[in-house]
Amino acid sequence: MICEHRVLRFAREDVRAAVLDFNKDRRFFPEDGQLLDIEVTGVLEPAVRIRFKIPDRIFEKCIELSAAQLAAIVIHQCIKRKVPLPRKARKEIRILDDNIALVIAIEHQADAPADAAVAGAGAGQDAQPVPQRMAANG
Repeated sequence: MICEHRVLRFAREDVRAAVLDFNKDRRFFPEDGQLLDIEVTGVLEPAVRIRFKIPDRIFEKCIELSAAQLAAIVIHQCIKRKVPLPRKARKEIRILDDNIALVIAIEHQADAPADAAVAGAGAGQDAQPVPQRMAANG
């Protein structure tokens, strides 16, 4: 089995935009609330603390989001930005270089042994190179 890893890094401003975007659709803090700060907490199990203020109120409020909730937020952002994500891949949140990262692990299963596939490809005919096509600009 071959395993492919993709890493999508989100800088703090990207996480902030993702949280605000997600909030428009899911409302985990009031629409008129002002987002003050996003703090990454945890090391082995990353989480996020969101601090916001509601207009006409003196106090601020904090919400803790787990790694799973944070993953839902960044996946939602990827979908909105049309970043392709494989459905059957394993996805997890990590902290890399002070960024939030969505790590995607894709496992590729082999259908047939490689030797049989190569041997069958040219059986009975001469192997010819596949021509490369270039996209036309304009």
